[in-house]
Amino acid sequence: MKNKKKLLLVSHCILNVRAKIQYAVEFETEEERNRKAFLKKVIEEDIQLMQLPCPEFLMYGGRRWGHSSEQFDNPFFRRQARKMLEDIVLQVKEYQNCAERVEVLGVVGINGSPSCGIGYTFSADWGGELSSQPNLEAYLKKGERKEAMGIFMQVLKEMLEEEGIILRMVPLTERTLEELEDEN
Repeated sequence: MKNKKKLLLVSHCILNVRAKIQYAVEFETEEERNRKAFLKKVIEEDIQLMQLPCPEFLMYGGRRWGHSSEQFDNPFFRRQARKMLEDIVLQVKEYQNCAERVEVLGVVGINGSPSCGIGYTFSADWGGELSSQPNLEAYLKKGERKEAMGIFMQVLKEMLEEEGIILRMVPLTERTLEELEDEN
């Protein structure tokens, strides 16, 4: 069919960087350059976007501190993530029921995010009262890159699979659309 549209699910901050933690978007970074190039290509190729909710902003607001994936890997965060994603998964299911009009290409996440990382996330064994740390700077630097999906994306993948939906999940990079097209 000639009018078939392509659709992508995207992490919230791809369309709204102000949902990120304070200062995360104050400078021109590789992620910001990739985001702008991605959005330009999406517009040029007439790809439709479905914005996922930002669990961190919804639960902790705009003045939150950065977190690690371990802080979100608990039953409470996962339950809230499932609630936030229920209608999204139903929408994807309906789009797949309309496959003659819509092709769902996949999901685009943000590597390094404890929620929306795809190939890697931020890992740190943090917890407790920060002011009780004798060397706070050293304590905070204990975080590192972990080859794993962020917790919110893990939950999304699980929920889609429960509905029999398998979508390609890729990080935002300079090759995001090419990666999706290589697989389709």
